[in-house]
Amino acid sequence: MGRAASLFDCRDQDMMQEFVARATLPLVTALPHGLLGFKGLEGGGAALVLCAAAQSRGFLEVATIYHQTLKAFHASTCPELGPGDHILSYSPPSLQWTAVPGRAKAAVAFAGSQAVANDTELVNWVEQHQYPGITALTIQTVHPWLNAGRSTVLVAVKLKDYETNTMVETQLREVAKPRALGEVELYTYGPSDRYLGIADGSLEGFNYFGVQASRLPRVVVFDDSDHWVEDEQYLTVERLAEHLPRVTGMWRMSNTARGHVLWIAKHFVGFYLDLDRKADASFGSVGRCFVVCLLAVFLWAQARGILWLVKAAINSFSDVFEKEDVTKEQGGAKATKKDK
Repeated sequence: MGRAASLFDCRDQDMMQEFVARATLPLVTALPHGLLGFKGLEGGGAALVLCAAAQSRGFLEVATIYHQTLKAFHASTCPELGPGDHILSYSPPSLQWTAVPGRAKAAVAFAGSQAVANDTELVNWVEQHQYPGITALTIQTVHPWLNAGRSTVLVAVKLKDYETNTMVETQLREVAKPRALGEVELYTYGPSDRYLGIADGSLEGFNYFGVQASRLPRVVVFDDSDHWVEDEQYLTVERLAEHLPRVTGMWRMSNTARGHVLWIAKHFVGFYLDLDRKADASFGSVGRCFVVCLLAVFLWAQARGILWLVKAAINSFSDVFEKEDVTKEQGGAKATKKDK
């Protein structure tokens, strides 16, 4: 227990030191020589770069909002991105995930003069492009990542299963379709595209989202940190690009009464479909009819049980109220006798 407490203390100290270090940085750092083929951003963390003659009000606003998570830089021009003004979101190799450690490249996303010229559009663009690439997630980073302006695809993996993780990386890259841009990789995002991230599936808490450490890799799609979709058969890593479009029509789980009801219904439907497939494979249409009849009897029995419980509860309340009425009547009769 003492060792665990000391580990948490060390982690808290590291986070506090990082917070202080960030707080002491200037709001915007100048890049007098530009990106230098993106080498001017190496060695730091995630960053925003405004490539324009002057800093705009919108850029100063996002530099203030994300001061603790994104370093803000200003360069007069960025020929690596083409002519004109640009806003760039940069994620260094240290924050990117690859199946084999050490092979990650920096990931970037950028927009042109249309976003830079409009302060509101620039703020909105930055909100939805904070995490380009395939992000390597930790306990500290997963929550802000889940609430960063986009829905997300989180894949839980065994970190040292390199063969399986190579397949995972292939599937994620097929979804993201990055392009080489010099020494970095360019990711583009439409309005409905999702952030992609990888996490250690052995971390505590994944079982809450239906992910078991013994059955990895698994994928969970989050609308935000409170609403998610997972299905071991219909949403798989092995066929991720094919299965992601069907997420729109799937049931959302959540930590609400409705979410719990949907969770029960989802598992019941899954149980029925699995039983139906096995019966069809073994006995054909006769087996399928038998499964339907069996489930009908089960539902009828459950409905009768629930109805019995409701009636019992109503009768219990009725008995309580009747006893109260009788007690009141007896008390009134006694008071009347005393008065006489």
